[in-house]
Amino acid sequence: MKRASSFNKILVAVFCILSILACYYKVFYGVFNDEEYLVAMGLRLTNGDRLFGDMWEMHQTTAVYAAVFMKPYLLLTGTYEGVFVFLRIMSVAVQGIVAGITYVIFRKKGKYDIFLSWLCALLVFNFMPKWVADFEYAQMMYLFVTLSMLFLYRAGSGKELFLSGVFFALAVWAYPTMVAVFPVILVCIYILTKRKSDPVFFSLGCICTALPFMWYVLRGISMGELIRVIPYIISDEKHVNNIEKLMMLGRECIRICGRGIPVILASAMVWFLHDKVRKKRTDPVVSIVSVSAILFSS
Repeated sequence: MKRASSFNKILVAVFCILSILACYYKVFYGVFNDEEYLVAMGLRLTNGDRLFGDMWEMHQTTAVYAAVFMKPYLLLTGTYEGVFVFLRIMSVAVQGIVAGITYVIFRKKGKYDIFLSWLCALLVFNFMPKWVADFEYAQMMYLFVTLSMLFLYRAGSGKELFLSGVFFALAVWAYPTMVAVFPVILVCIYILTKRKSDPVFFSLGCICTALPFMWYVLRGISMGELIRVIPYIISDEKHVNNIEKLMMLGRECIRICGRGIPVILASAMVWFLHDKVRKKRTDPVVSIVSVSAILFSS
């Protein structure tokens, strides 16, 4: 048992070091071609531009998250210099908090052993949809959906279902098309719990979070004007190029497979050695997927 425990600690330490090195690279050297666009939207909000009134971007709602951190930075420093790195550092800090919550919930509620709880937490910490630490829409959607599902998984009371709804609403604000998933989640909650009150608690969390955001939007634009401009934003030809997006997605899938297959094989080897050393079987799917994601992200 001592040998197995030592082996687990070594693996976790290695993954933590890889994660720290990956974060350092992504903060100071990572390149993301949409980052200027996302930071510019945050700057526009801090300078007084109105959502849907002065801004025409498809992903403008997610700029709120960058603006929340950008505003105090600009007030304290009085300059835009260093704002990109600052936002990346804050993004890593937020992701670290989400990873910590993941560890606590899996360890206490799921009763996973320490090793698997660490793997799950490091998986959350390392996963970055756009390969750079930032408050961009896919990243924020991922983090808030993760929190929503964690509290849904932990749910033993209306309070936890309410918090799950809060985080899901924040994910929708980051990625508005996520609203299509809302009715599916409600149905799934009812099927799993058989309690009519549980979908209600989740919905209340969503509504109570959405109302302040709607108030923020409607401060600068009327409801009628908002309804009128949304179809124009969606139909703008600059925002629609499905063939090009599909081609880019296909190239990205090929590239990821080329990199991912060797990593998965290496992860399977790690799981095999870990299983032999511990002499106690673990879930190969959980282990291999977690280790693969950590190595792949790092």
